[in-house]
Amino acid sequence: MHFKEGVSAQFQLEPQDVAVLQGTDARFNASLKGQWEIMTWMVQNFLVLTINAVTGPTSSPGRFSAQNYSSGDTSRWEFTIRNVSRNDSGPVTCYVQGDYGGKTAQLSVQESGSVAILGGNLTVVPQGQQTEFQCVAMNWFPEPKISWLMYGVEVNTSLYNTTSQAQGGHFNSISILRVRAASNTTVECQASIQALNTPRSSIIYLLVEIQAITPTDWTVLIAVVTSIGGFALLVLLILGIIFCWKRREEKSKMLPLCPIPFTCKGKIKNHKLWPAGLWLESRLVVLVLMRSPNQTGFTQDISRDGAWDLIYIHATQ
Repeated sequence: MHFKEGVSAQFQLEPQDVAVLQGTDARFNASLKGQWEIMTWMVQNFLVLTINAVTGPTSSPGRFSAQNYSSGDTSRWEFTIRNVSRNDSGPVTCYVQGDYGGKTAQLSVQESGSVAILGGNLTVVPQGQQTEFQCVAMNWFPEPKISWLMYGVEVNTSLYNTTSQAQGGHFNSISILRVRAASNTTVECQASIQALNTPRSSIIYLLVEIQAITPTDWTVLIAVVTSIGGFALLVLLILGIIFCWKRREEKSKMLPLCPIPFTCKGKIKNHKLWPAGLWLESRLVVLVLMRSPNQTGFTQDISRDGAWDLIYIHATQ
């Protein structure tokens, strides 16, 4: 090999870490300055392609190829592995003869599976009720990272639990989210691996019902109020009857008489008396007599002794 004097050899392999989905293409770029003659590419330590600085690739077997993008004194070759499989995962080495030596990158071939939130695309729950969502991610490699989003922001990891299990060279994951329903929102479960530019996701709609008094509730409320009101009216009616009866009984004890004077003989003879009242007591008719009033009216005070005379008249036997 011949090197241009005064120019130090520079050799780079990019990217150093490549993650791609199975069935897609993987690309690596080798760039170097200075003169060189032979470049070789190896996948998992197997030689798959040789490039001559003058004539280019000596062969393009199967899925492996190279494209020249050299410019000026910089040589750049893009090495491509088409339709990659998980068997291609591992080291990818570019070796340039001479002082350049070799550079190695890592290839990871991954698989994207399915992701789904169970239970349909719409969930209706009462406001404030704790709600559970279950997300299932099937047939992923490697193990996917599961995350949840509500109200457009990522849910705190303390609110959900994720478990994964390897089966048949793939990973199956189950994630359970438990939250209290506050308002309408979308609920999104995302599964991601390095090879995906954007996560795979499943979205459902959460509809929160605000509790309100239904017509049935109004009927019950009206019935209760009516019952209480009816009972209260009944109690008031009974109390009114008792009150009226007592008032009537009290009034029936004292029957006012017209103040017609008369003279009574016997125990209180020769005294001119005025009838003051009449009431019933047991089986006796009690006549209250008041002595003569003065000219201005009845002046006798009920509290004074001797002002009133009672005559008991036996009722019929």
